[in-house]
Amino acid sequence: MAPRRSSAVAVTLVAWLLVLQVLVLSPAPAAAAPARVSPGAFKQVRSEPVNGSALAGGAFDLCYNAQSVAALTFPKIKLVFDGGDAPAIELTTVHYFYKDNVTGLQCLTMLPTPAGVPFGSVLGSMVQAGTNMIYDVGGETLTLEEGTAAPAPSQVSLMAIAPLLLAWVLLF
Repeated sequence: MAPRRSSAVAVTLVAWLLVLQVLVLSPAPAAAAPARVSPGAFKQVRSEPVNGSALAGGAFDLCYNAQSVAALTFPKIKLVFDGGDAPAIELTTVHYFYKDNVTGLQCLTMLPTPAGVPFGSVLGSMVQAGTNMIYDVGGETLTLEEGTAAPAPSQVSLMAIAPLLLAWVLLF
């Protein structure tokens, strides 16, 4: 299916204001599911977390030794957007874990949104990989489509996610 092009704008273009490829979502209602993926969600992972300070100055909350978790199964995460026929994105570890071959760390890249921030979560290019996101400004609708093949985010260098981490530090 081809993307709608009339008044649709790719959501990732919003981020050019920040010179980043990110998507800013509205805060979820208080009754909605938690907006944070806590390390407790990974209790089923049978490996001990390790100190991730060697990667990106310790910006990540949850890291593992990549070799010790290579054969393990991590939880599937589904991002569900608010609305009647809300689209959803099914995520696998290539979308929410970054594997750094230099340090040997594999870290969760979903960071919590600090309290009092006027907007909701920031979704980086790793989460969006393989998905075309089209936002119809006039119709106020988000359409998700399967994108063309892209390199696995875990194979992208840290420099590809460094601007997002820098923005996160500067904003919060």
